[in-house]
Amino acid sequence: MASACWTCRLRKKKCDRARPVCMSCAKLRIGCNYSRVKPEWMDGSEKQAEMTRTIKARIRQGTAAVDDKDFAVQVFPLRETLSSQRQPEESKTATGSDGSTPGLDPSITNETDDFLMSLYLDTVFPCLFPWYQPQTLAGGRSWLLTILKTQQAAFHAAISLSAYYFTRLLARDAQHILGTPCEQELWDAWTSHMDLSMKLIRQDLSDINVGCRQADIFHSTRVLDGIVHLLIFEASIAKTGDWNLHLTAALSQLDSIFQVHGVKDGKYHLHSLLLNMQLPSIFNGTKLGHHIWSADQTSFQFSTAILIYADIIASFCLREAPRLRHCHNSLIAGSGGTPATQAEQLIHIEHYFGCYGWAFILIGDISSLDAWKLATVLYGGGGLDELVAREKELEMRLYQGLANLGTVPESCKLPGKPNQSDQYVLVTKLWLHAGLIYLSNVVRGWHPTHPAIRTNIHAALKIVKVLTSNFGLRCPMWPLCVAGCMATDDEELEVRHIMTELPPIQSFGANKEVLNIMEGAWHRRGQFEDDHWNLADHFRDHGPSILLI
Repeated sequence: MASACWTCRLRKKKCDRARPVCMSCAKLRIGCNYSRVKPEWMDGSEKQAEMTRTIKARIRQGTAAVDDKDFAVQVFPLRETLSSQRQPEESKTATGSDGSTPGLDPSITNETDDFLMSLYLDTVFPCLFPWYQPQTLAGGRSWLLTILKTQQAAFHAAISLSAYYFTRLLARDAQHILGTPCEQELWDAWTSHMDLSMKLIRQDLSDINVGCRQADIFHSTRVLDGIVHLLIFEASIAKTGDWNLHLTAALSQLDSIFQVHGVKDGKYHLHSLLLNMQLPSIFNGTKLGHHIWSADQTSFQFSTAILIYADIIASFCLREAPRLRHCHNSLIAGSGGTPATQAEQLIHIEHYFGCYGWAFILIGDISSLDAWKLATVLYGGGGLDELVAREKELEMRLYQGLANLGTVPESCKLPGKPNQSDQYVLVTKLWLHAGLIYLSNVVRGWHPTHPAIRTNIHAALKIVKVLTSNFGLRCPMWPLCVAGCMATDDEELEVRHIMTELPPIQSFGANKEVLNIMEGAWHRRGQFEDDHWNLADHFRDHGPSILLI
């Protein structure tokens, strides 16, 4: 008889041994691990205890009410979950009410914060979002500085991420840096700012839950901004797997904001919501051919774009339909929904992630098909004809998208930086090729030698090399991971070389975790049932799932 899944063994619960996901894990919406090799976190010690706490948090989150937003950000303090990665317990220090560290000169703390904020604005944020390059006449990224200066929760989350980035930079460029006063101060800044950010958000959400700030659109959107910055932090450190707690809270907050301030004809209406945030400005009455949005308006659009993207990528990991799927057509430019008038505002996803929004919608539709298959075909025992029909329809849309984009522009084949629209074509093609690989895996299972799979993997890796080698652009990690997991023996060296060409701080962001996921897939070739193994299984098998922003 087949063995129980590792998740049920960890929880000491009875497992029905259903594959690929047992009913217990499916009901609780937690990762189900059937790997033949014992997971590294099943060590009978600290890693196992940490995984137990993580799973308990996910179970509590899954059973909580949707509107229980206060709990959604009550994640384990970083002092606890990351203690094994840094200084001993006795070296931890409490923080003052102003975020300063007791025992340190306040002027030193302020100087450190100023340095870390500059680092975030100049290096960390552009590193995370290289495609986001708003026009100078539209305000550029000045909104980000305004938000960090006025919104304490977002400020503390950003400073915490900046401190983490700098510790990784020190670890790469210096020897024996751990334990030095400089490193210790940065660790203290990291954890103290993160604790303050979560505390502020919990208080703000509490105010909203009791109704005292429900009608204040600016308060509500600023709370959203703070949660989104926490989400970015969790995705960037790729350590704890708590990103889904923040994503759930943010999506609930976004829905509340639209329901109160931005619904038209029963649908989310971004332009109406932005007009409700309009304040007097020196640009009022100026005709430039485009809107000059305020910092609050621009920040809300940025947060909305991040959540649309994160929700779609999360749907892949969770094997469920995107939670914002119902409003894709009313929020995303070029989605195929009702065309917006020139005066109306929609989210151009390509301005944030380099890929056209309609392609992201297709990825979300594949996740929806995977969730449907999981519930109807694998558990229900029927629906095979409909599965094939839906696959053909999605496959046609993916190939039609590739055809409409045409061949890769000549400017992308030669040394030198192509114009932005050509870059969008290149990146969108990468996502579409990954989408075709993903779709085939959802419907047919794990068959990396299938001719169509091989063609799409080859095309995807070719585009990745152009992005990383010719232009030094940050590669989208999700399509790279999808293609890399199905690489053959003779392609492993090529994929490893691609990974070495990525940004040099391998411990910042998901680079290292992506390589671990791909190596796990390579190691398990032939060790699982091809027809039932899903790409998302490799993410769960790796431990706490990661969100590839």
